[in-house]
Amino acid sequence: DGSGSMSGSKHHKATGIVMNRLKAVMAGDAVVWVSVFDTDMSEPAYADDEASAKELIKQFKGGNFKGGGTDIKAAVKAAHGFIDEKMKSGEALWRPEVVVLTDEDHSTDGLRKADVPGTRMHGFAIERKNPPLVRFAHSTGGVGIENF
Repeated sequence: DGSGSMSGSKHHKATGIVMNRLKAVMAGDAVVWVSVFDTDMSEPAYADDEASAKELIKQFKGGNFKGGGTDIKAAVKAAHGFIDEKMKSGEALWRPEVVVLTDEDHSTDGLRKADVPGTRMHGFAIERKNPPLVRFAHSTGGVGIENF
């Protein structure tokens, strides 16, 4: 979530999770696409080796949010669409996962597992409750945490 409300400690917590995933790339344990969203999903950045992960870490240190509104439902659907297009074009993606890091508490209403077939969702509600995000993440086999 790159909305304006994600500044301060919320931004630091979200960035810490992204850094953890980029360290997994550097260790050879993951391939990561990162997209910061607000009203719309930004163009995903890609890391698949140590050099590209280090480059993304530098980008995040320089700031990564635009400060618009928050539309988690649209961002989740856009992320799944991105994954779906990659798979249709022949990319060998298996066990795709999407992680939503947000302080927003209501725009996940109406999201269902059927909206993201084959994708495991994880949702971290930073410094607030978000029962719909947690339920949605759990429904896909993912992790959902409130007040992170």
